[in-house]
Amino acid sequence: MRLAVGDWWLVGLTTPVLLALVMAAGHALRRCSDRKSDAPVVSDVAWGPLRVFGGFAIAYLTLLVTALLLMDGALRYARRRSLRRIVPRRRGVPAIGGGLAAILMLALPLQAAWLVVLHGRAIPLWNAGMQQGFVEPRWGKSESLRYVLEAALTGATLSNAYGVMRLYAHSPARHYGLPCEPDHLRSALRNAPGAGDVHVLYFSEGDGQRGCSRQQDDDLRNALSREPLLEMVAELADGELYRLREREFLPTAMFHSPDPPMKGKPFAAFFNKSRGQRLSGHPWRWEKGSDADGWTSLPIQRPTYMYIPTAADVGHRLRASVYYADQLGNRVKAIIKPSEPVQAGASEADRILRSRYDVYLRGNRLTYENRSCRWEDEYGTRFPLAVYSLDSESGTPERDTLDFAWSQSSWQNNGACITERQLPDKDIVGIRTGQVDRDGNPLWEAEHWFEESRRWLDGYLSSSTSGEPAARGVFDIYLGAGSLIYVKEPCARADTEAMFFLHLIPADEDDLPEERKQYGFDNLDFIFDQHGERFDGKCLATVPLPAYHISKIRTGQCVPGVGGFNHIWEAGFGR
Repeated sequence: MRLAVGDWWLVGLTTPVLLALVMAAGHALRRCSDRKSDAPVVSDVAWGPLRVFGGFAIAYLTLLVTALLLMDGALRYARRRSLRRIVPRRRGVPAIGGGLAAILMLALPLQAAWLVVLHGRAIPLWNAGMQQGFVEPRWGKSESLRYVLEAALTGATLSNAYGVMRLYAHSPARHYGLPCEPDHLRSALRNAPGAGDVHVLYFSEGDGQRGCSRQQDDDLRNALSREPLLEMVAELADGELYRLREREFLPTAMFHSPDPPMKGKPFAAFFNKSRGQRLSGHPWRWEKGSDADGWTSLPIQRPTYMYIPTAADVGHRLRASVYYADQLGNRVKAIIKPSEPVQAGASEADRILRSRYDVYLRGNRLTYENRSCRWEDEYGTRFPLAVYSLDSESGTPERDTLDFAWSQSSWQNNGACITERQLPDKDIVGIRTGQVDRDGNPLWEAEHWFEESRRWLDGYLSSSTSGEPAARGVFDIYLGAGSLIYVKEPCARADTEAMFFLHLIPADEDDLPEERKQYGFDNLDFIFDQHGERFDGKCLATVPLPAYHISKIRTGQCVPGVGGFNHIWEAGFGR
């Protein structure tokens, strides 16, 4: 039986099939060898060779069958036309058809093999025997990889060969890719997931898997060397290692209350949702200790984002942790930055007022505590607060009104209601405070004057009011150091309810504010509670004066009337 030339497609089929079988066998042997030697294996690139050679087999088979069928049809047509002298037969096989089939079967696989060898560096694990891709000897001998392994980096590590890093760099750090565009470098640094230091490892040879051009890699390398946020850690034979100088500007996953923790006061930890999503089923964990001495879990029955330190926690630092899923779906443990040591809280020595609320002064912070209260009774109430201080430059007494509501900076702890208020950074002379209910009715009122500052104030007032007043009315008016002092003794609350008017005429009209020039005087009208105080049956108000030279002062008290204000009394001095 004689074979037609087209029947030789069966022979051509063996070439791609054999190549695919060789590839599969080599890859299987390599995987077995890797498991025995504990070498890294990554599943997401293992099927790359099968895809490459499967595609080659299909393409080669299609081309070979098409060519042979065309030649077979041409030769059959020639025989029917009695062209046997042109196409002689040799042993039942057409000489030309057999020769062309042999050439095709040899040339096509040789060409395909040459292309695969030429571009095989871009195919990870394409053939274990040729050691291309991630298993090339250059990675096993890489000085940069060896440095990373010895350094045991933490946090996030960005690299232009992050695939190699994931395979070989067994370190606590999590590995991510660098962008191709240098303009996106800073954004990648800002959004590096995880806590801890951020490192950048640039391989001079790359890994051929990023899809970046050679020019982009060169531009990225230049951008790394010029980036002010990065400092070079090591310059190695096949790359450079950088570290992020600061990470305060990066969005952290966890942060805590700004104030130091205090015994009996809730201390909160907050999760930054921009970093990912908290994982359900993973409760908060609170610990106390330090990085140097280790951390001990706190025995909390139902831990939440908030913890109230006890006496046993005083002097220890606190931190919290929780698990979340980052933008890439990785399960990450977020750990808060350790807090300052827990403070003991307010002591009896810090208490300055005892009333319905005990008021403590610690530094420039007032703490109000009521040890037997109910939240529903306190909510909606307000705390009037007047703070008297001395100006650091002129020594002029000043009054700051810092009234605040219960709902601001307030909390409840084991039957105790606690609220706080920050004071200005000044030399505090005295404090007057209290509490009013929802309808504005006073619940309690008290004041405290500091002994040393009170003597200073008394000295200032006595020197300023030792002589004759500059003007007399219901109140005697004195000129102090850069201020106007109103004094009445004896004095009742009714004497201070009417508004005070104060008009200043400067020596030079150009010193007036623009909106006052049309009137010819400066208006500093005030109510007594803004600048005044009552103590020992005396009413006293101190009003700071502007810096410009004043030629005349007109002042007094007035009440609203028909068509304007009616003056109760009026006084003036100057020329």
